Amino acid sequence: MTDGEDEFNSISELLSRAHEVDYQSYTGQFVRSSYELVRRYAGGGLSIGRSLAAIFDLTVTALYMENLLRSKWYFCANEKTQRAVYPFVNTCPSCALSGEFAYIEAGKPPSAKIGKATSVILAAILDLQAKYLKGENYRVCTIDDNGLVDACLIGEKSIGLFEIKSAPLVAFPLMVPLHRESEFSDCGPIVNAALSEHVSMKAPDDYDAFMLIDENLSIPVGSPGEFGLGEHYRRILEWLSIEENFRKFVESWTQTFNGYAVPSLRGNTFWLTNGCGVPTPRPESWPQRRPSGGGYASISDGKSSVGMDRTDDVKKGIYQVIKISTHYKEFFPSEGWEVSAALVSNIHAVKHHENYLKELEDVVWTIDGKGQSHVVDRDQTHVLIERPKLHNLFDGIIAFTKSYFRDDFLREIYDFNV
Repeated sequence: MTDGEDEFNSISELLSRAHEVDYQSYTGQFVRSSYELVRRYAGGGLSIGRSLAAIFDLTVTALYMENLLRSKWYFCANEKTQRAVYPFVNTCPSCALSGEFAYIEAGKPPSAKIGKATSVILAAILDLQAKYLKGENYRVCTIDDNGLVDACLIGEKSIGLFEIKSAPLVAFPLMVPLHRESEFSDCGPIVNAALSEHVSMKAPDDYDAFMLIDENLSIPVGSPGEFGLGEHYRRILEWLSIEENFRKFVESWTQTFNGYAVPSLRGNTFWLTNGCGVPTPRPESWPQRRPSGGGYASISDGKSSVGMDRTDDVKKGIYQVIKISTHYKEFFPSEGWEVSAALVSNIHAVKHHENYLKELEDVVWTIDGKGQSHVVDRDQTHVLIERPKLHNLFDGIIAFTKSYFRDDFLREIYDFNV
């Protein structure tokens, strides 16, 4: 914690800053309705965990759509089609899904407008999961900025304290079909553009847009001019409520995730994912990295890696869970609560789990110092520790795609593979 921040030296002080999930917001309504669809349609070979991870990405994309940068639409054409595209990574999504690469700048909304929205979306899904399995007396709340805990699961006698590291696998790009030159000649400087060029254009507010999921699947989202009004949430849910559509969407997301995890399984959708790197094969025209010019520009660099799969996030997350545990299990009163501490994300550390987390999964700790010690006896071969004072480093490492537990309170709710 930094100077000037509240100490939060008890669970009651922490809970005084807790906020229940707002299900009246666009994203809150969308998450709740989507979770109901997961419970209705998942199963029969369709994983609940993967379904929730896919819904997380869809919700984040819908939130991005509320805050699109009007200057980040581009004209894309070939001999057969003309379209406007909006990318969330630095390549034309239409070309990438065709197996080609054209560098254009991503249009992610400014972080100030998105803030901690991904953590709030994740907390909403975790809240709905707890209520579904344990009833309305269980809830997940987010915590006002405190430098220590992002969210908490509140049970009857137990409380789970969460450090959240979340980021989508893919923010699905947008596309607007442009059928005749006369229809789009007023949308920007594109009339004289060669078919191979990608030029910026005016936002096509009066046309119907689609969210690109893969080469063969797209979701109608309505007019870009209505995104700020939240109309696209309704359209996405309308499409998703059809079971065949829901299954196709989750299956497509799962294929993209499998390609992220295993290079030999990568398809064209890999180049829409966060942290995908420099295109392979790289076109001769692909630009060099700016401003130094050393190496080549990335479609999406490692700073945007998915879930908790970024080395800095993993390392910070490990420290934060240790800090949460020592703070609320040892040094300040838990006031009768059974306290659990967990690292939480939408996607586990696919690429970095073995090197950063695997060896720590079963680590336990206690206090053994000159001023305070929970060691009650020791000899040359044995150390005897008070059982209530022997704590897990991680009570849980929780993600929709893969989790690890040393705590039944968390396992009973968040083992998504059961």
